[in-house]
Amino acid sequence: RRSRFTPQALEQAVHYEDLILVASGIGITPAMDIINAYRAGSRRLSLIWSCRDASLLEYYLQHGRFDKDGWTLIYYTGKRKLRLQRSSLPDTLCVFHGRPVWDTVIREIISSIELGMGLPEEVVAEREA
Repeated sequence: RRSRFTPQALEQAVHYEDLILVASGIGITPAMDIINAYRAGSRRLSLIWSCRDASLLEYYLQHGRFDKDGWTLIYYTGKRKLRLQRSSLPDTLCVFHGRPVWDTVIREIISSIELGMGLPEEVVAEREA
């Protein structure tokens, strides 16, 4: 299935096993569509999302289907305290307060993939053991 939000450049994504999606605010909508469209087989999809709207963030945490084989790193920059049920969130999903240091975050994800260390599937396997 091809998303109507998917840019032409993203069509090249089918040729890669590891994808990093970056979204801010309402940009999570096409990002989630991409995650659902490209979630298949051994592909790892990591998401970095910066959002200041507490209601939007809470909605997606409650209703979104995040890839457990990839990292979901959410940076909340809003003022209202979030209402989260941590027990219902995947172990590979982290919510941080404050703005991300983009360069560092993306480099760390790439390094973990290249070195094969600190991967999301390891976190899930440890939790299930």
